[in-house]
Amino acid sequence: MTRVGFLIARQAGGWLGGVSYTRNLLAAVRAAGGGIAPVILVAPGEGAAVAAKLGADEWIETVLADQASLAFKTGRALKRLIGRDLLLERILRRHRIALLSHSGTIGRGSTIPALTWIPDFQHRRLPQFFSQTQNAARDAVFARTIADSACVVLSSADAQRDLAAFAPSAERESRVLQFVADVRAPAGPVDPSWIPDEPFFLLPNQFWKHKNHVAVIRALGLLRRQGSPARVIATGLMEDDRHPGYVDELRALIATEGVEADFDARGIVSLDELGALYRAAAAVVNPSYFEGWSTSVEEAKSLGKRVILSDIPVHREQAPPRGVYVDADDWAALAEVMAATVAAHDPAVEAAAMVAALAELPARIRAFGATYCTIVADVVAEAAAKHGRRNYV
Repeated sequence: MTRVGFLIARQAGGWLGGVSYTRNLLAAVRAAGGGIAPVILVAPGEGAAVAAKLGADEWIETVLADQASLAFKTGRALKRLIGRDLLLERILRRHRIALLSHSGTIGRGSTIPALTWIPDFQHRRLPQFFSQTQNAARDAVFARTIADSACVVLSSADAQRDLAAFAPSAERESRVLQFVADVRAPAGPVDPSWIPDEPFFLLPNQFWKHKNHVAVIRALGLLRRQGSPARVIATGLMEDDRHPGYVDELRALIATEGVEADFDARGIVSLDELGALYRAAAAVVNPSYFEGWSTSVEEAKSLGKRVILSDIPVHREQAPPRGVYVDADDWAALAEVMAATVAAHDPAVEAAAMVAALAELPARIRAFGATYCTIVADVVAEAAAKHGRRNYV
């Protein structure tokens, strides 16, 4: 078995997509049975809780997973000074870990390869959503990451094209790994009053400006003025560090459009609650201006849901079978599609579509895991040949 390490660093903030991605990847690895043993590295006292959240079977508790610790900061300083995080490298060797995956790098001087994941190049495609300082910082981090990586993984061919434009020489050693959302576990019990009786739309995106909640609120306003109001339940982190006033702007727009009863912002919800909302929704909506590979679209695909999504290249690449594409700024068209979706809603049809999608899901998950296992095997073999040593087993 090839032991692969995932450093789950304790940090402030709440990018929920990263947790979801790792959980789905580990599930796919188990399903594929490709000779990989994932090992997560977590901060002291957090092993069992993080392992349960991610579905991991083995964990190592270390201060190197605590970004506030002196050890973590020392390791980063060593990487800058000598090109190797000797502290992290030592613990990986002690536990016979052959590759560090999706967790940054150990440094270009290390003989333990790093498989890094760059979710997207949003700052290059939508620079207006970042400050000049933020854009420059992202460029610098990405350049260092690419230089120190044995292989860069992208979630889409669209993101790989952006990588080629950003660092042409890196494209040759990059791979595309399109993740699949494992939604097979049924939602646990939730308060029945939490799920509307009437058809509703689910918008399960963080409240970040590029996610374009504005389009949905505008569409709801138009539908209400037309006398056919619809309901949207929105979940996700209700803050945007890059645009601190954005959520307040959305609240003001909701009031202006008169859709306080139509746009139900619930913030962060439990996995059981989110699963119940997915299963009950008439459709999932994602009007985002940009995605690396949309988790919400992928989860909708896995459940066979209708999806109303912005017409951007990566959404075309994801190609949900029951998807309808709308220009991100055309809220009149969005309102029209939403009205048509409610009119055509048939619970029996939705139930059949979900059954069919869930029947296909295990094969999709195995394929996702098999692709990842192949990438890992290739990278570890190349590192072994380069450094003249055998694989860890």
